[in-house]
This record gives sequence, structure tokens and C-alpha cells, in this order.
Amino acid sequence: MTVGCEREFATVNALLATKFDTRGVDAFCLAWIKYERQLRKVAAFLVYQSSELGRSEKPALREVIRSKKTISHISLRGSISLLCGAKFSQLIGDDYASLSHSLSSSYNARQKIVHGQQTGLRLSRENLEEKVHHIQRWCMLFSDSSYDRFGYDGFGGKTSLFKSNNATLSKAIDEQLAIANGWAEFVRTRF
Repeated sequence: MTVGCEREFATVNALLATKFDTRGVDAFCLAWIKYERQLRKVAAFLVYQSSELGRSEKPALREVIRSKKTISHISLRGSISLLCGAKFSQLIGDDYASLSHSLSSSYNARQKIVHGQQTGLRLSRENLEEKVHHIQRWCMLFSDSSYDRFGYDGFGGKTSLFKSNNATLSKAIDEQLAIANGWAEFVRTRF
């Protein structure tokens, strides 16, 4: 687990260690936010590796991302796969199938929970805590893999918009962004 991932999940682990009755649902919601945040930050990092983007384009990139009405974890995962040239099954490894299934189930629960609705799944605190551990495991595996592949885990640093100085990665990203008619269109249609 990268240091950034460990730090990011410290608050989730602290919640789980409490005796609060709501620790399961609270930790679940926070873990999901961290999962989606990691995906968004890695996707933004990868787009920023384009040779078309530099320091002066950071505000424009942030604005295109901010103005996007809907961003889903599935679309972000697809964007990341396209940009880095690897399927998530490769990025996550042997645990991919079980964790992906758990994340799909967690997403359905999340949709209800964050809107104050009943899930209809009769989830116990233990069920939610298990989902938290699966989310954390996914994030840990992805942080390790993405750091090894392109030097950013989605958690470390103050910003995701920095250059990795990886010419091979930049070239591959430029090719994908050209197919999508540029970085802004890619973000608008793929994120």
C-alpha cells in the first residue's frame, strides 16, 4: 500500500475503530468517496500527461472536469483504461473479479444510502464494514499498480496535475486524446 493510500484511509480506519452505532454506514460512505476521488485524480493526472497540456492549461482542465454534470466510477475506470492502455483486471490483479463484483454491489447500496433511502438489502454493520474493506483493498491494489506504472497513486501530493516526464506515457495518451478530438472533448465525453 502506498503511503498516500494509507494516509487517505486513516480516517476510515479510525471510524471503524470507534464504538459509534453508525460506524459501518459512515465508514462505507467515506470509503466510497475516497474510491471515486482516487479514480478522478488518476484520470485527471493521465489527461494532464498530454503534450497539449501545461501549467497554463490547468485552470481550463479543472473547469472542464468541474462543469461535467455527471461523472461515474465506471466512466472514470474506462477513461483510465483507455489512457494507460491496461484493463482494470491487469491493474488490480488476481482479486479483480471478486472486488469488482463487490464494488458493483456497493454502488447499488451507495445510490440508496447517500440519498437517505433504504437499500432493501438488509445490510448489517458487519456487511457494510466488509464492503469498506473491499473498497479499501481495491484502492490499495490500484494505488500500488498505478504508482508502479506511471508514478502516481491517486492519493499522494497536493494536486494530481503534475507532469511525470514519461515520454512513452505522454505519447500513448496523446494518441488516445487525438482519437477523441482533444483532451477537453475526452473529458466531456469519457469521464
